[in-house]
Amino acid sequence: MGSSFIKKTSMIGLLIALLNIPLGFISDTIEERSMRNGKAHMQIASTWGRAQGITGPVLTIPYYDSQGTLQHACFLSDTLDITAKISPEKRYRGIFEVIVYRAEISMSGTFGRPDFSAWDIESYQILWDKATLTIGLNELKGIQLISAFQWNGNPAPLRPGEKTAPGIYGLAARLFPDREPDTKSDSASSGFEDANRFNIVFNLHGSSEIRFAPTSDTTTVAVTSPWPHPSFQGSYLPVKRTITPEGFKAKWQVSGFGRDYPGQWNSEQKDAQKAANRFTNGMFGVKLIQPVNFYTLSERSVKYALLIITLTFLCFFMFEILNRLKIHPMQYLLVGFSLSLFYLLLISFSEHIGFLPAYVLSAAACVVLITWYARSFLGSSRSSLITGGVLSGFFALFYIILQHEGYSLVMGTSSLFFILALVMGLTRKLDWYSVFKAAPGLKIPAFRSKRRPPTCNPMAEENEK
Repeated sequence: MGSSFIKKTSMIGLLIALLNIPLGFISDTIEERSMRNGKAHMQIASTWGRAQGITGPVLTIPYYDSQGTLQHACFLSDTLDITAKISPEKRYRGIFEVIVYRAEISMSGTFGRPDFSAWDIESYQILWDKATLTIGLNELKGIQLISAFQWNGNPAPLRPGEKTAPGIYGLAARLFPDREPDTKSDSASSGFEDANRFNIVFNLHGSSEIRFAPTSDTTTVAVTSPWPHPSFQGSYLPVKRTITPEGFKAKWQVSGFGRDYPGQWNSEQKDAQKAANRFTNGMFGVKLIQPVNFYTLSERSVKYALLIITLTFLCFFMFEILNRLKIHPMQYLLVGFSLSLFYLLLISFSEHIGFLPAYVLSAAACVVLITWYARSFLGSSRSSLITGGVLSGFFALFYIILQHEGYSLVMGTSSLFFILALVMGLTRKLDWYSVFKAAPGLKIPAFRSKRRPPTCNPMAEENEK
């Protein structure tokens, strides 16, 4: 095989490697724009309300231990029913869009009578009159309105931000604010019944996501929203869900047997703080996602950049060897830069008009530019139009692959196999030893003829006859 062929293929490989440099800068630009979008989200969330996590309610009753030190006992509810109505809204910081929401939360359920017998604590050690009910919230700034906070049908005065249960911060309400301290009272006269009902209704602001902790023997959560693109998150998936273009409905039912923290604990225990921290690990909920995250899609598309450049160069190389053309390395390089610029056009247009229109516009611009430029060195309009058609097919193929992440491997592999088969079919009769040997301008057939070449010896021809 001639040295010209080896030089040409080596040159193409070197150009593909060099194009990694601009692609690296483009990838950094996409990452930088994505980070700016994240900062815009954080700025809006810091003033509106971050992703919300709701814990509780948790019943907390203080008591004195045998050493006279004040401690706290915490109890989880027997049943907990939560209904959340989420109304999403869009906020903008410059050109960046952020999804926030208003949520109306209704919580109800029951507590059994608190039992201190497991810790050998006598009734006179317990401060029943200071019992509180706490709702844990990770973003108190988002609370807008509290419509109801009731215990056994009676209103319970709130103390926002008060720390009552160890490790739990949020809304705290005194259950018996008018009760006089009585160290001689027992559990029967402590104000607690066998089944104590609570009812809590409040509105809050949040952004992107809302989660709930299963702090009950039986936790039921029902969430409704007009947002049509939910992503269910956390340790549990909903048992029922309905997703339509008009919104979604989801319902969770979580048993207390599935949690890894106890139904009651006190601050004397070494793992008291750990029990409260486990609430976060067991949370579940829903995230309001954007239907198309063009930053993620743009980052994924750049990963296929070298492949589409390589396939385009392969197309030009096939024109060279089949049509006996000479394409200069600078022409390859300019085409490679044009394809690299596609990804920068994609991210810049996506921020204003969305991913699909930006992809179509950027791809069309690159196809038209390369088709027009290729006309000057391919020698015919037919060849340049073939190039434009092939390039359009590549862009369409990779858009489909981007939209079907789960099938990207099989689709990409099958496409490459088909392209390889096409190249093998076009070159199956090519005399690779003669590639690039002919001087420019000579028309030497690229394929071997099945007929024997004529001889210059007349005697030999006569002998054959």
